[in-house]
Amino acid sequence: MDDVPARTAARTRLFARGGDMGRRIAAHDWGASPVGPIAYWPDALVNAVSLMLPASAEIVLFWGPDYVAFYNDAYAPTIGTKHPAALGRPARECWAEMWDDLEPLLAQVRRTGQTYSAKDRPFYIERGDTGEEVYFDISYSAVSVEDGGVGGVLCIVSETTARVRALRDIAAESERLRESEARFRDLADGLPALVWLTDTVGDIAFANAYFEVMLGIAPARMVAEGWGIAVLPEDAPRVRERARAYSADPAPSGGEFRVVTVAGEVRWIHGEVRPRYAGGVFQGYVGCAIDVTDAHLAGEQLEQRVAERTAELTQQISERERVEATLHQMQRLEAIGQLTSGVAHDFNNLLTVVLGNVEMLALAAAKGPLDARSHQRLDHIRIAAERGATLTAQLLAFSRRQRLAAKAVDLNDTVNGLIALLSSTLGRAITIETATDPQLWPALVDPTQIELIILNLAINARDAMQGGGTLTVSTANVACAAPERPEEPAAGDYVRVAVTDTGTGMTPDVLARAFEPFFTTKDVGKGSGLGLAQVFGFAKQSGGGVRIDTVEGAGTTVSVFLPRAAQAAEPQDATPAAPSARGSIAGRTILVLDDEEAVRDVTAEALRAAGCRVVEAADGVEALRALALEPKIDAVVADFAMPRMNGVEFAAIASQRRPGLPILFVTGYADIDAIAAVPEDRLIRKPFRREAVIERLGAMIDAG
Repeated sequence: MDDVPARTAARTRLFARGGDMGRRIAAHDWGASPVGPIAYWPDALVNAVSLMLPASAEIVLFWGPDYVAFYNDAYAPTIGTKHPAALGRPARECWAEMWDDLEPLLAQVRRTGQTYSAKDRPFYIERGDTGEEVYFDISYSAVSVEDGGVGGVLCIVSETTARVRALRDIAAESERLRESEARFRDLADGLPALVWLTDTVGDIAFANAYFEVMLGIAPARMVAEGWGIAVLPEDAPRVRERARAYSADPAPSGGEFRVVTVAGEVRWIHGEVRPRYAGGVFQGYVGCAIDVTDAHLAGEQLEQRVAERTAELTQQISERERVEATLHQMQRLEAIGQLTSGVAHDFNNLLTVVLGNVEMLALAAAKGPLDARSHQRLDHIRIAAERGATLTAQLLAFSRRQRLAAKAVDLNDTVNGLIALLSSTLGRAITIETATDPQLWPALVDPTQIELIILNLAINARDAMQGGGTLTVSTANVACAAPERPEEPAAGDYVRVAVTDTGTGMTPDVLARAFEPFFTTKDVGKGSGLGLAQVFGFAKQSGGGVRIDTVEGAGTTVSVFLPRAAQAAEPQDATPAAPSARGSIAGRTILVLDDEEAVRDVTAEALRAAGCRVVEAADGVEALRALALEPKIDAVVADFAMPRMNGVEFAAIASQRRPGLPILFVTGYADIDAIAAVPEDRLIRKPFRREAVIERLGAMIDAG
């Protein structure tokens, strides 16, 4: 007698290796099932189940007359919520909704032993809360038992529902496409325009009837031969190239081009093409074109008229520009005339003082030693010369030719440091107030020049407050928009220092001319008219600008805008540095180089009076010769601007021959770019005082 427990255990282990369904079969209680316990299953059933379980195909086995269900892991998802309850149950119970359709197929295989197969076999199945029609490729085969009969039906299935539905959709879409194309052809043939379709390589696949109406070319011929028969020979290569390019990179396009009828008549058409797609796949282009020959010819005529009119306008514009240039030149000449007359007026006054006093001194000298009145006349000459120097400095500032040494400056410190000077300068009738921004940005400016500018504005403000008043010096950070007037700064971040008075204010006419050189409302002798012009020139040269806000009868605010510095302000020493002791230059040999004899004589005599031995030279060549003959020359005073060889060129050669030789440049030159390379401590501007030359030479010789 067989060992039932051992056989049960062996078959259980066999099935357990068959995935989730194998473990379920091994664990199932088969005692109440029509097939009975595992130990008593016929070998044919055991073999069929053991072969089915590891298979990747969807397999279900219906065994015995009750069609008890066995299936593998691949089949389980196919029956949805019927799993896992369907295992070991008669098929009639679990496939009740489709039993009338399924049972005859199973019975036929069981009765005949022949395999039944079908493609896309429809079934109605309920795999959840609702039923649906699904499709399977099926193969139902008989499983024989030892007595030659059929023990069960092995069903290998593959669901094809998605494929069937897709094919059905494609068929429906194809039918819709055929209907759409038929409607498109009917519509296209009825349009008074050329309509065509191309394939993916640009060949014409359809041409409407209007090709024959417009061009005399039958649609069938257009499809067969393409655009080559409808365009001019010289245009054909370009048309073919465009067709290839558009097929390689589909995109909408349009434009005008020429076509030719069968009679040889050239027509212009405007065409538009758009790529067409089916299922996201490029199929070619659809195009439409209309006859624009008349409009094109009209356009050519219009272009010709436009060209003619443009030529006329160009000639008119050229004439206008010529007139404007003439006007601008006249305005420049007027400005130069105004400047010249102002300079002439002031310098004539100064020269009158100088010449008058010189004549009086000459008369006094002829009579004997100079008396006190003669010495007073010498003072008048000196003061007049100093006023001339000041006037020159103001002119340089207005023309933006002064030399600036810009650095990061805290304008709050500058303003606070000027309060004492302003108080003593403006007098007790003026109350001085400050309004400084504690978060003020550093400004990029020449610290000495900005002090002079503030002092200049304060004096102007004092003069506008004849009976006394309040003067306020303020600072602020500002972000300027685009300028509304030429004197205002460009858009950007600036540090503003403003001087506000409570004086008479300005009329609109005065405000309009406030920055003109030599324009002044003060009495004769009270001002040069260069104060605000100097402020304007300084601000523009510093990279900023100026703005005047005024109310007639109430007061004026002059704001100077200076660039914001990128770095922090350098600390300012509030204690004036004590003048350094310089060694005497007495006994030194000094070479004086200047092409102006009178200037050279003045400089030489000043140095001789200081105890120096002086060698004079009128040009660079003569000065180089003197250096070669006089090896004991201790320093050179050289003019900058001279013919043939200027001071810098002389200095370059002299420094090669006498390295370390101190050279002090003196200049009245206005071009700041030309003297930009000369250090400030080696430069003195004309006119200069003798003490300045002597002190500067002493410092350079000591340092050398």
